[in-house]
Amino acid sequence: MKQNYAELSGEELTAEHKRLHKKLMPANIVVFILSVVALVTLLIGPVLDMRMRITQEFVSDVYEQAMEESGESQPDAEEQRIMNFMFKDIDETVHISVKPIDMFKAAIASDSQETKDFLKSIISDALESMSRIGEQVLPALLSVLTIQQVGDGLPENLEEISTAEFETLVSMLQNQQLDEASLYFSTAAQNFASDQLGITLTQSDLASLQDGFDEIVARGTDENGEFSFMNVITSMGQEGSSGEEGDSANPFEDFYNQIDEMNDSDLQALKMGLTAASVAGVLLSAFCWLMLALLSLVHIFAKNKKVGMWYVKLTGLTPCLLFVILPLVALKLIPKFVSGADEAMGMVSSLGVGFGGLTIVSAVCLLLLWCVSIFWCHPIKKRIKQCKRTMTERGYKA
Repeated sequence: MKQNYAELSGEELTAEHKRLHKKLMPANIVVFILSVVALVTLLIGPVLDMRMRITQEFVSDVYEQAMEESGESQPDAEEQRIMNFMFKDIDETVHISVKPIDMFKAAIASDSQETKDFLKSIISDALESMSRIGEQVLPALLSVLTIQQVGDGLPENLEEISTAEFETLVSMLQNQQLDEASLYFSTAAQNFASDQLGITLTQSDLASLQDGFDEIVARGTDENGEFSFMNVITSMGQEGSSGEEGDSANPFEDFYNQIDEMNDSDLQALKMGLTAASVAGVLLSAFCWLMLALLSLVHIFAKNKKVGMWYVKLTGLTPCLLFVILPLVALKLIPKFVSGADEAMGMVSSLGVGFGGLTIVSAVCLLLLWCVSIFWCHPIKKRIKQCKRTMTERGYKA
């Protein structure tokens, strides 16, 4: 019911003015909580979080698309079975995340190596996921090589075949026992053939398989003699491809090398970009949330409990807009406006890349703040303004 302040006495107006301000106290508490949640998530959480889940279904879909792009009418059934067998137990999420504080530190770092280390750290989680995938795939890969060496085709019960005999090799390779793994391989292969296939491998078969295993180990070993399962996965993907001379079989290694070879001008341009992304994209919004948190806290106890929120409403959506909304929109719109981008963007879409991060939390806090402002604070502030105007007209001090 709308209050007619003209009918109230001076004392009643003063009491009403105080009462209306007190009604803003719970709203200020809610605003304070929203501000703290948004601030904390912006400062300590990842602003950019790209995720790609690797499963048997995912690998199968990517394989089918690759066959279609190569002009094949339909995927090879035997190759499809092999892919499904090798990745049947895979369920890993490859993800890349970036935190604003790390981004800002890299932008203002006086030592260029700190900036380079930041770029390398971005894909560190992806490297770990790739290594775990390699650990799981290698026993199945060795099983397939052994089956193919026999030359009788894939067994009907391929999906039920155990790869446990080759898992000991994985442990050896994890511990960098490369020579021991090479010596043990023939025993593991013979046991696998006997237990799972019911056959005995000939010396010729064992020699051929040994060469194949040693080649896999060689592909997974870097120039320092360190074995990496991630290198094995990469080499599998490039098997049979004809890269240019000097190209690394490991795209992550190429990425690292390109970072190390960056000149000063490229680093300065990169730092400017990191500064813009961290300051304008995140830290400015975080600062506004901080100011709102402090002001709402102060006004909980102050006589005047009205808190301005316009600065947060103006900047609050920026982090989510830059790091979540725009990347998702770009995946949809770039193929429509950039010629030749259809294939690249189509591949990205097929990979199931998802953009997220805790900037989504700050965006939700902003939405809730708008609701509090429109449906809770604004009606009360409007009545406070009317009450104050009436008091001023009568010569009372609000």
